[in-house]
Amino acid sequence: MRWEDQELNHETPENKFPEVLFAGLGLLGYASRHQDEYLRVDQKKLDAMVADGTLKRATGVRIDRLCLHFRLFCRLGPGGDHYPTLGITHFWQDSVSLYAVFYFSPKNEWLEIMVIHAPAPNT
Repeated sequence: MRWEDQELNHETPENKFPEVLFAGLGLLGYASRHQDEYLRVDQKKLDAMVADGTLKRATGVRIDRLCLHFRLFCRLGPGGDHYPTLGITHFWQDSVSLYAVFYFSPKNEWLEIMVIHAPAPNT
């Protein structure tokens, strides 16, 4: 996946784009407090969440970069599809198994996220 003329993959260090990392973690935390409902996030909503302190240390984050970050979590392509894409990823919060279900716009202009509680996958 290319991002600002750089290759973005699982080997990319987390501190390379810290605002995206902080926004992503903050959004997962926010969505986990609103479980079982889709939350739609576009650039306007993202800016409002940064301004009101919901997403701390995420100043300057862009929705397209956040979508790419979450697409990487879900092992999806960079976008450009004809239809919105559905992705899912597993994470832990306070020793509780949670899944984040994402719905991405084709051009990474918005995303919808829902967090649900479910048993961890068998490994």
